[in-house]
Amino acid sequence: MIKICEMKTKVFLFFLSICLLNACEEKKFDGEVMFGTIDFIKNGSEIDPDTTKHYEAQIKYYNIVEAPEYLKDSINKQTKVFLSNWFDVPQSGELDIDQIITNDLRSFYEQIDSLDDNDCLTCRTKKIKIEGDNFYQNRDLISISYKWYIYEGGAHGNYGEICYNYEKATGKKINYKALIKNEDEFLKLALKTFKEQHSNGASEPISDIFNFENNKFHLTNNFSFTKDGIIFYYNPYEIAPYALGLIELFLPYDQLNGLINYINHIQ
Repeated sequence: MIKICEMKTKVFLFFLSICLLNACEEKKFDGEVMFGTIDFIKNGSEIDPDTTKHYEAQIKYYNIVEAPEYLKDSINKQTKVFLSNWFDVPQSGELDIDQIITNDLRSFYEQIDSLDDNDCLTCRTKKIKIEGDNFYQNRDLISISYKWYIYEGGAHGNYGEICYNYEKATGKKINYKALIKNEDEFLKLALKTFKEQHSNGASEPISDIFNFENNKFHLTNNFSFTKDGIIFYYNPYEIAPYALGLIELFLPYDQLNGLINYINHIQ
């Protein structure tokens, strides 16, 4: 009788441990992530009074203050990759934006000092501006986007928007493939809306205006969640000449039910 009771106790404890383990596994972070911004400005004239050299960097990026470590690490690593588009950023260790931009400034000055006197004055100018444009979150995701501008001489600078989206539960990036639930219907809606927003609903092929690959409409992997809907960004030169600028496609959430994931907990 005692052995039977002991066996029942062991079986009970075994299933209890399984239930507790499953409960821990199923518990996923869906709380609020606390964030701030890091602002940094460096002007070359403060270091070198040479009026033929013009260097200016204005950087404002989102800094995760409070979040699970896996999520914080994922976002911070991507911030380094993002800044690597313009600066030499070490991918290990803390992000020292002051040192990174100072090194870039010195490199720029060394390049200018090596130029001949006859070189164009526009080649002696470098301006970089990066600014957080959107930080949105709901129970399922975090969405971050940045505006950027760079001028390094020539007729004009270049600019655009870069977006990053993350699952709160895993820290993984959300790409276009993970976003879409019903691609055929979603593309139909997107194409219809794109025409309404950018060609007055004209019936002629959009390839007459925009340079989509193989003359076929497609959505970019560069998109941002907002409180009202999703915005897809086509940067200059991506599907149109520079003169047409940054092209946006806005799709409100109330039209996307059943078509995409991650909108069950829109706030």
